[in-house]
Amino acid sequence: MAGAGYAVRRTLDLLAKTNTFAFLNHTATLNPLVISQCNGIEPFAFGEAWLAYKPSGDYDAIPFGFLFQDGIECLIDMVLELEKGDADKYSSTENTHDAEKKASVACIKKYLTEDFEKHEKCLLSLEDLESEVQVKAVLAVHLFAPLIPDSPGVNKYGIDKQHFPKDEGQTKCPTCGEKLRFTDTSFGHSEVWHGYTDIILQKSAVKSAVTVSTKLKESSETRRWTRQEAELDEIESDSDASVSSSSSSSSYSAVEDNKQFNNQKQAEARALAQTITNAFCEQSYRDRFKPSFLATNEKVKIFMYCCDKDVLLETDYMSILEKKSVSIKCLTLVWLALNFDFFQRVDIFDEKSKIQIHYKWPVSNFQKIIGEAPLELYQYKACRPLRPGRNEEVGERKMGIHEEFFRLALKQRDVYHLEKHIDMCDQLKKFRNSRIEDKS
Repeated sequence: MAGAGYAVRRTLDLLAKTNTFAFLNHTATLNPLVISQCNGIEPFAFGEAWLAYKPSGDYDAIPFGFLFQDGIECLIDMVLELEKGDADKYSSTENTHDAEKKASVACIKKYLTEDFEKHEKCLLSLEDLESEVQVKAVLAVHLFAPLIPDSPGVNKYGIDKQHFPKDEGQTKCPTCGEKLRFTDTSFGHSEVWHGYTDIILQKSAVKSAVTVSTKLKESSETRRWTRQEAELDEIESDSDASVSSSSSSSSYSAVEDNKQFNNQKQAEARALAQTITNAFCEQSYRDRFKPSFLATNEKVKIFMYCCDKDVLLETDYMSILEKKSVSIKCLTLVWLALNFDFFQRVDIFDEKSKIQIHYKWPVSNFQKIIGEAPLELYQYKACRPLRPGRNEEVGERKMGIHEEFFRLALKQRDVYHLEKHIDMCDQLKKFRNSRIEDKS
């Protein structure tokens, strides 16, 4: 098992000393997303949120490090001091003069130098965990919380107490036994998107949401997309060709891929809805990109939304573990995102910055799609914790998303009016069944 010295050396190897953000320049990017339709205009729980969206192919992604250049400079300064053997003498520099910045840097320093083996041991157990409850516990205690600076009277994290099992044996980390912290993780507004997030990451001024899913499997996005289109074409076709044993096997594989695709899209839709809603819940920092996370027992994806500019960004999925050790890349990106209020550059939308890196970010269209009245609810009424609506209890309203939705969304149909597509799919099924009956 790798020790603290190994972690520091590995960090030095990854960070390019000649360029303050060369490490992230080539290994992580921020990609803008454009939404075509969503149900954020209606009172649906996060678990029933849906969005039709896609990366904007007309705009280039930018390096993650460009947005967090100050944080990377602080990290490099810290690691260089450690390399000199001055871990106990690490003091403020021109980049860490602020006490809050120093506290944030101290978090990752402590992770790397004092607690690395402890956290690594528990994170390595993720590979063998299938229970979503256990995954939540390990991620909260050993990935996210250690990277958040202490704030007086504020817990670093809280796990959803509303839906977490009450079994005493499940209130501790399954590997190290550390007692878990629970809280009310609800936020939003009962007339639009609202509900509970799996983990809320708390700081004195801002909070981030974490969506946890164990249903996402490693596979090719392109292959899943292609099979989905092929399967939809098969449904729309009136071909009555016979099915051989080999094609039956292929169909079974496509169905399994279909389930994985639906699971992924549902998890991402939930995380995106939480990202947008959570960003509006903060009165401060609405001119910044506010992060939320989608995590599994294998990977983490970061979403970020800027309310003032209506720009939505995502990273690629990042592996939590790399070669049987904690991924320094993943650790660094999560740390930077969590501490965005200290390290995110405030001039990102200035003309000078745009000229410097030659980038443009499209608006996500979320605010245009939902319209003025719902937008006012997000802007002025969304809150944490969630307050009951008129004559109703706080809860998650469930919408039965039809099984054809995600397949239809791939074709970029008018997915806002689901009833039309549900009727169409039902008619197609009835037509195919009637043909089979006629032949028999």
